[in-house]
Amino acid sequence: MGNCFRGMGGSSDLIRLVAFDYEVDPASVTIVSEVNNVGQGIYQVSFPGLTAPIRYDRVGTVYMRHSSAPPLPHEQTNSSTSAGTPSNHPVIQYAAVDNQVHADAIKMIKMTEERGSGTYHLNVNGNRMVYKKMGTVFMRAGTAIPGTNIVA
Repeated sequence: MGNCFRGMGGSSDLIRLVAFDYEVDPASVTIVSEVNNVGQGIYQVSFPGLTAPIRYDRVGTVYMRHSSAPPLPHEQTNSSTSAGTPSNHPVIQYAAVDNQVHADAIKMIKMTEERGSGTYHLNVNGNRMVYKKMGTVFMRAGTAIPGTNIVA
């Protein structure tokens, strides 16, 4: 989701938030377009050095950087590991229990992680399976999230 900011100053709060998030001068931040309704809004902002505007959403008085926005200067982008490693990752233990096999029968093919989310491609007894992480919870991709109609 990104950084949030609560305020009542309208677009000036958004400009200050963007300047804070991306460590730029507030005077250089411009709102390119906006859809502003009661209780919600969508904004495209720009500043020098960007190739495309960044989207921010507003719910009530809280501005949130959209997930499509580039990473903040202090954030590390997606980190990937090479095939076969790490064998002690928690998703390996989860997949072992989920598929009723020993953890040694599972190999990591590819892994992409961010804070609070991840996608894991595993070889489970010769079958390729994809697992997702949401928060601290692992689940097989394509299965329903318990208690909802949402498919991961």
